[in-house]
Amino acid sequence: MIIEEVRPIIVENMGDIFDSHDFIREFKLRNRNPYDEMVEKCGSVASAHGIISIFLSNHANALGIEKYGKTPSENINGKIGSCTNWRKIR
Repeated sequence: MIIEEVRPIIVENMGDIFDSHDFIREFKLRNRNPYDEMVEKCGSVASAHGIISIFLSNHANALGIEKYGKTPSENINGKIGSCTNWRKIR
């Protein structure tokens, strides 16, 4: 993942407040091959999603977002779990 690939998804497709699962769904929709390659390389969907979440955390300032607490959210497998809420800061 690179910032230039992620920033447009956040700017164009995410609301002012969104959660990690929302972002992952949109990333998967817009970048199917890179997403599938990441899952294959990581060995599991959960590991790939962890890497995506870490990427958002590590690059939050450059992406114009900040953590905004935790929220229960449905993942791509339909299971509810806690994940980070994000808020756009610019």
